[in-house]
Amino acid sequence: MKAKIDPKLLFALFGVAIIWGTTYLGIRIAVQTIPPWFVTAIRQSIASLILFSLFSLSR
Repeated sequence: MKAKIDPKLLFALFGVAIIWGTTYLGIRIAVQTIPPWFVTAIRQSIASLILFSLFSLSR
């Protein structure tokens, strides 16, 4: 039996790899130039704004 390749699965895996990799690289560079707690605050603020906008648009 031949397995089918699901394009949604490939897109999801590719998306996670790109987003996770660029996030790791960005944090690594940022921590070298900005204090770690400030980097954490920026990251959490951006994430909360994204989630807030997604939830408010879905209503």
